[in-house]
Amino acid sequence: MILRNSAILAFFSIVSLILGIFRDRLLAQVVGVGPMLDVYNAAFRIPDLLYGVFFAVVSAQTVVPFITKAVHEDEKDLVEKFNSLFFFFGFTLIVVSIITALFLPFVAPYVVPGFDEFQRHYFVIASLILMVQPLFLGLSALVSSLAQVKHKFILYSTAPLIYTLTIIASIPLLYPRYGVIGIACGVVVGAILSFGIQSYTLYEAKMKLSLSMFSWAHIMSHMRVAVPRSLSTVVSRVRELVYAAIATTLGVGALSVYLFAQRVIEAFIQVIVQSAATATLPLLANKHSRGEHKDYTKILKTNIITIFTMAVIAAAFIIFFRDTIVHVLYGNTPRAADIAFMVKYLAFTLPAYAMSFYFVTAFSATKDTMGLFYANVVATGLGVVALLTARSMGEGLFSLVYASWTMNVVYLLLLGFFYSRKKKLSQ
Repeated sequence: MILRNSAILAFFSIVSLILGIFRDRLLAQVVGVGPMLDVYNAAFRIPDLLYGVFFAVVSAQTVVPFITKAVHEDEKDLVEKFNSLFFFFGFTLIVVSIITALFLPFVAPYVVPGFDEFQRHYFVIASLILMVQPLFLGLSALVSSLAQVKHKFILYSTAPLIYTLTIIASIPLLYPRYGVIGIACGVVVGAILSFGIQSYTLYEAKMKLSLSMFSWAHIMSHMRVAVPRSLSTVVSRVRELVYAAIATTLGVGALSVYLFAQRVIEAFIQVIVQSAATATLPLLANKHSRGEHKDYTKILKTNIITIFTMAVIAAAFIIFFRDTIVHVLYGNTPRAADIAFMVKYLAFTLPAYAMSFYFVTAFSATKDTMGLFYANVVATGLGVVALLTARSMGEGLFSLVYASWTMNVVYLLLLGFFYSRKKKLSQ
């Protein structure tokens, strides 16, 4: 079943990857790797940070272990847990989003210090529009967790495709007339459609949404696992915010160059690692909840070895064919050489990045999220220090490479340490 589900997820990941490539190529050609594309990319930073604050409440890595037992043993308990998470996330995020929107114009100069007044103006407007996105993506993630536990992987995988297709359509249709504001609106519409498609899972599962099923006891129980995971996600979002802020000071287009290069690396993570992690998370959670630790360890080791091997091969391929890859993905953009430069050096950390990604899933299946938080804090702190140090030494774009190297390697080492310690304690 794992192989079949992984294959299904990998197929849809490849389709999603192709659509993502087409989207980025359109952005590079229609918008151009310059000031307005930097505005578009930067506009996601505050909404993404907001999403990160509450992401663990609805993410599969915390929700799947939380509801796995109820799915198999107690339907009423499942309904109460799902409704509690649904309404808690929805109401809380709406309130926090409104408060954040009020302060956004005042913090914008600190978020994008390298932008001029014209860019900053559009950054604020686009960010305010995108503030709607976290609500629908979060609710979509919550529903998709239910789909994973019930092994409805086709429906789970279809919604993100509609999200990306909507963004693709908005680039040629809305950008020429409305600029980045039009694309931001397309992103929001895509998020709404994605949630609408995922909601079919609720219909199939006969899941009723009612405030009468809300339970603070379930929220408090879930928060013991979700809060450390959420804090870890916040740390990651803050790291991305800092990287983006510093990238805006490295010259026009630097932020977009870095993000385009990063997406090449993340393509492997999306197709191979995320597919394996999504397919095995319910099984790992089930094995751990039943006390079948040997089976849990066997699944983990098998997948880690496979992922490492494939990541090394992928890294070598990316490094060798980087110019061709960039040309195929982004066309003859004037910044192609800079993107290829970034791709080459970011690829060296692909094996560490891939293994860390899967380790996070393995930890989450055991409801142990404190180790993830500690590892992320230390790795992020050292990554930011490396970035600032390299920038002060005049390394330019390469400063972001140093930061990525430091963060990924340290994160993997710490996750390995915490896993070894956890394994010894359980023996």
